[in-house]
Amino acid sequence: MKTFHIPSITCLLLCCLALIACSSTQVVEDTPYSEPQVSSDTPQNPAVVALRAEADRQLAAGNLQLAANALERGIRIAPRDPRLRQQLAEVRLRQGDYVQAKSLARMAVVYGRGRPDVQADAWDVIGRAETEMGNLREADLAFEEARSLRDQW
Repeated sequence: MKTFHIPSITCLLLCCLALIACSSTQVVEDTPYSEPQVSSDTPQNPAVVALRAEADRQLAAGNLQLAANALERGIRIAPRDPRLRQQLAEVRLRQGDYVQAKSLARMAVVYGRGRPDVQADAWDVIGRAETEMGNLREADLAFEEARSLRDQW
C-alpha cells in the first residue's frame, strides 16, 4: 500500500484556509430587516402567474377548494408574495374558515410592507372574518386600518 505525504507547506495552507472559512462571520448591524418588496411591475415567476390564472378560473367556476389548491402551490413557489396570501385568505373566508383567513391576511399585511393596496385588501379580509366571528370591535379596527391605507394611495 502506498502512502502519500502532503508537503508541509500544503498542509499549512489547507489549515489556514480552513481557519479562515470557519472564522469568517458576517457582522450584522442593528438595523431592522426589511423584506424585499415585490412591486406590481416586477416580473413574476411564470409558474406563479399560471397558478394565479388557474385559481381565477376555479373561482369563476365556483370551485373554491381547487382555487385554494392552486394558490397554496403558488405560495410554495413564492412564499413571500403577499398577493397570493391575500387571495388565499379571500378563498378561506368564502369557505367559512375565518381563523385561517385572518392568519393568511395578517401574513399578507407583513409581507406586503410598502404595498398599501395589498395591505388594505388584507385588512378588509381581517375585518370581514372578525365580523363573521362576532368580534365587531376588532372588525371596526381592521376596516379603519384598511381605510387609512387606502387614503395613502
